[in-house]
Amino acid sequence: MTSITPRMRMYFYSALPFAFALIACLLISAAGNHDYEINWNKDADAPWLGKEVWSMPLQDWQLRNHRVECLVSKTSRSFRLNSYEIQAENALPFEMSLDIGAIDAARLLTDDPIAAAGLLLGIKGEFAPYQSALTFPEAKHLKIGISLDKKLFIRDTSQAVLVPKLDFGKGFRIRVSAKPSSSKSIELAVSIHDLETDKTLGGIQKPVKKKYLSGLIGAFVNFPKRDHHWDKERVPSFWFDNFKLSGPGIKRHKGRTLGPIMFAMHSIDRDKLNMSVQMAPINLAKHDSLKFQLRANSGRWLTIKKSKIDTFTRMATFSFEKWPTAFDTRYRIVYDGARDADQMYGSIQQEPSGALRLAALSCNDYYGFPHNDISKNLPMHHPDLYFFAGDQLYETDRFGVPRHDTPLHLLMLDYLRKWYLFGWAYKDMLANTPSIVIPDDHDVFQPNLWGNGGSSTPDIMLDSRAPRDGAFALSAGAASIYWERTGKQYPFPLQKDKVKIANSGGYMMPIAFVNAVEQTQTGHLPRPHSNEVLGEGLTTYYTDLNFAGISFAILEDRKFKSTLTGVSKRVNMEEIKKANEYDKDGLKLLGEQQLSFLEDWSQDWSDQTWMKVALSQSLFSCIETAPVSKESPRVLSKGKFPEHTPYRSFDSNGWPQSGRNKAIAKMRKAFALHVTGDQHLGSTLQYGIEEWQDAGYVVSTPAISNLYPRLWWPPPILKEIPDQDPKVTGNFHDGFNNKVTVKAVYNPYITGWKPARLYDRGAGYAIVDFDKESRDIMINMWPRQGDPSQPNAKQCEGWPIKINQQDNYNTTAKFFLPRIKVIGLKKPVLQVIDQESNETCFTLRLKDSEYQPKVPTEGLYTIRVGDGEQDWKTKSNISSSLQHKDQELLINF
Repeated sequence: MTSITPRMRMYFYSALPFAFALIACLLISAAGNHDYEINWNKDADAPWLGKEVWSMPLQDWQLRNHRVECLVSKTSRSFRLNSYEIQAENALPFEMSLDIGAIDAARLLTDDPIAAAGLLLGIKGEFAPYQSALTFPEAKHLKIGISLDKKLFIRDTSQAVLVPKLDFGKGFRIRVSAKPSSSKSIELAVSIHDLETDKTLGGIQKPVKKKYLSGLIGAFVNFPKRDHHWDKERVPSFWFDNFKLSGPGIKRHKGRTLGPIMFAMHSIDRDKLNMSVQMAPINLAKHDSLKFQLRANSGRWLTIKKSKIDTFTRMATFSFEKWPTAFDTRYRIVYDGARDADQMYGSIQQEPSGALRLAALSCNDYYGFPHNDISKNLPMHHPDLYFFAGDQLYETDRFGVPRHDTPLHLLMLDYLRKWYLFGWAYKDMLANTPSIVIPDDHDVFQPNLWGNGGSSTPDIMLDSRAPRDGAFALSAGAASIYWERTGKQYPFPLQKDKVKIANSGGYMMPIAFVNAVEQTQTGHLPRPHSNEVLGEGLTTYYTDLNFAGISFAILEDRKFKSTLTGVSKRVNMEEIKKANEYDKDGLKLLGEQQLSFLEDWSQDWSDQTWMKVALSQSLFSCIETAPVSKESPRVLSKGKFPEHTPYRSFDSNGWPQSGRNKAIAKMRKAFALHVTGDQHLGSTLQYGIEEWQDAGYVVSTPAISNLYPRLWWPPPILKEIPDQDPKVTGNFHDGFNNKVTVKAVYNPYITGWKPARLYDRGAGYAIVDFDKESRDIMINMWPRQGDPSQPNAKQCEGWPIKINQQDNYNTTAKFFLPRIKVIGLKKPVLQVIDQESNETCFTLRLKDSEYQPKVPTEGLYTIRVGDGEQDWKTKSNISSSLQHKDQELLINF
């Protein structure tokens, strides 16, 4: 054992002053770690408030004069701090202060004396991740503020204290101090101070339960009487600055910053890489471009290409020819802004071979954000490609629906906030896996859409028999949905006003806005097939994409769809038989040019294409029934069988029937599977045109978050051919008399999971596997509450469903051609042409060198066999027969 000598003792005591000084410094440093200040002294004017701030709605806030300004005098406007959180459970003390003032005191609306501004403490969302508290307008919180009648309050004005010397024009400082008072509560002391002298003008003190204080922090503006979303008057209200936070009760999360690079999407088409990068609405005056970088062997990041950020969409795009698809490639996106510098990392994956897994999703309502269960479960399936079929966002939320005459830049900012939520939820998935994303009606702020060839919806004057009030937040959208559901006029019309009703056809929002939305969602896809400009300047995006040997036709099934006319919705069998009355001459679904594109696509099997898949927004049938009475539930309970009746939804693509049949016939020529979303009802069906099962299969995804649950609960009278399940599967006529064979349907039912609004409405996603050798297609449907990592995880009832590529042709075809045997060419492309009509029956790349073609009618046919590029051989006058022929047709290369 070592003893302490006198010399050692001397050194020890002489070092004590230094040790105490060091400890003091460490304590001061530790205390300093809890002192934070958020100010905007060096920020340029912009609608975006910075990496650590989320504002709602985006268009009502801005940075100007080096401070935050609220540009309206309306209700529930707020900004929230994503990186800072109050930890009140451990009774840790904290302090905070914020400078507030009127932007223009003379214009401040005084007809709302209880209007207020102040702090939000303990913000909690319905879901555990902090993003829910940050972005959910209805998140729980504790308000501390001062009203326009100069009353300082905690939570509400019932115990408010008057601050008579407060001057909104000069501004004031609100200061909060929190100290433990008991095991369950914390004492809050709130005071108002003069900005110049820091003199106290008034104060209030109150104990608050810990549970109300734990959570995020923010600031608010609230004018309860100014809640009408149609109010065009934008009267600025308050500015905010110098947000200071201190004390051990404040925790900073450094990893919670967001932006200004919000997210990126990319696709691989043959050997071409296309990428779009979505930015926040930053000031681009000094830095207006992004860098795309790859890492060199030396470890340095090298800039390969630069791209300018579009000032309206806040998006930049990159395109690379001959991208190496044989291996994974790490990339980096760099923005060199002064205070907003940012980097985003991702990986371009090696192109799969032998098989491809597609994950399909749609209908991404903000309820459930950040959708962590979806973003956690989906990568477990290891998809090679994501398909988002539309409604990546909904126009409805706490702040109402923007009007068609809202200024264009405000419309875009409102869209961007909702679009950012989509990107934030799936950011990592999109950064590392190719995707196909297409917009639907809600993405362009429309409840339903009959694009009518790209026209604008006409103005309609509605008279009023009822006053406007906050309950009519959906405006024309509510009238449109009510009409669509009932076939009747909305019972509470607007006051006299020019509105746009979706059912009148065309686009309700400005065409420039629609173009911008489509650009943000499809800017990472291959170039559009057509350069045509529709209506008042609307562009198109329909195109094809070839990835891993699968050719995808990316369709627009809303843009060309004809305008509907008023008809009955709830129907019986006799009315179904009369459904053709609504399929009038000249009605369109895909439009002539898009049909021509689909025809060409069905015949193009170049680049070693071995499978065809058509992607669009909505199902080409109407698989929906409606409750007979208001008492009938829209969510099923096991053992209970509510009475339903067929429903005729013109929003589905079961109408117009002739347009639907033309589109399905084109897809059938390519043996193509159809994948869609929109209907909020997961299903797998086989289309019928002339007969049941004479066309291909379709997979319709469930909703990610189901705003409106739909059911398929057909009464027996619709049944034509019995099947194993007498309730939901088998051969049916839908509400438009279209033939459809239902293989499985994911009806909403009570799951017992909470919240019921999220899990009881049939939410989920689809996974589709394509096998190159067998040409088998495995269709999987997963409920949102499922955990695919568990060995006993179950899919939705009725799945998985296995089909073959051959099942997507006419399975009722009865006539045979001679067996084709190809010598000297592996996996050739076969094309069969009806000589009488000169129409191509089908085109297909064979999986081996022999194949027995089937055709629907007796007659003479021409056969073309080749490599899918330029080397073809043709045989004509080949007759079909009902009997299987032993005859072989040899084709030598």
